[in-house]
Amino acid sequence: SYDLAQMNTDELVHELKSQGVTAANVINQTRNGVKCKTNTIILTFASSTPPPKITAGHLRITVNPFVPNPLLFQMPEIDVQPS
Repeated sequence: SYDLAQMNTDELVHELKSQGVTAANVINQTRNGVKCKTNTIILTFASSTPPPKITAGHLRITVNPFVPNPLLFQMPEIDVQPS
């Protein structure tokens, strides 16, 4: 929601703490060199399974799980010379 994205993240976490929220991160987008907030917020929950919905003020918001892609670990190339 636009209203939630405009809030300070500390205030947002404080307001949603009773629903298990431990951290919040508003996604920013750069347009023409100007950084703008989007309406997307990544919430971190205290449990491994997030609730299906949260209530923020008069809004009832569906929670969509976000799992980032794992960082790829690349093995260094080793040049083995036959002896």
